[in-house]
Amino acid sequence: MRRWCELRTYVNRDNYQKYLETAKKLGIAFLGVVNPEKEVLEGVKGSGYPSLVCLKEIVPETVSQLRAELGCVAGDAICVVRTTKPELMREAVGNARVDMLTTLHEKPIPPKFFGLARETCTHIEICVETLISGTKKDIRRIKNLYMDLGNAVRYKTPIIATTGADSPEKLRNPRDVASILISFGVPTSSAVSAVSHYPLCLIRKITQVKGE
Repeated sequence: MRRWCELRTYVNRDNYQKYLETAKKLGIAFLGVVNPEKEVLEGVKGSGYPSLVCLKEIVPETVSQLRAELGCVAGDAICVVRTTKPELMREAVGNARVDMLTTLHEKPIPPKFFGLARETCTHIEICVETLISGTKKDIRRIKNLYMDLGNAVRYKTPIIATTGADSPEKLRNPRDVASILISFGVPTSSAVSAVSHYPLCLIRKITQVKGE
């Protein structure tokens, strides 16, 4: 079964046409974007998300070309934003360093992103927000994060994890992450192994957007 990838990004009227042209060049099947003020731009279909781009199939060549078209410099980190509130990620998205934005409770990051980062970039930056509130969605988030960590180990790809506005203390060090994974049923040995083979750092706190 083919693995599909969702790439979401905020745009404005200045760079909107560039995104449309890039999508056409790369054969992106669907493009739905809004600007930070959530104004729906002309010709954009509603997707149910603040913004959305679906790639037909995630392959390193496609991502490399997309990064080149959007002005990413070789050696930059691949920034994979994992959040349930994309509107909180305006700071990250606004600097064009985001290669994929996906929700924590949907599915894990496609493994090929890790391989691509190992070959072409310094690390993968994963931005996450609240991990614990006792809901079923939180359980899925933890399991997806665990799979991300496992793929990072498999592909030997360094990770920087950035917490969101709600609970920055939850990802302060690998031991905390291991405890969270274990609390949701991940075997202790697997959790400890996953978090002991990559650097996990708190590097930025995404601030709450005004008016949200």
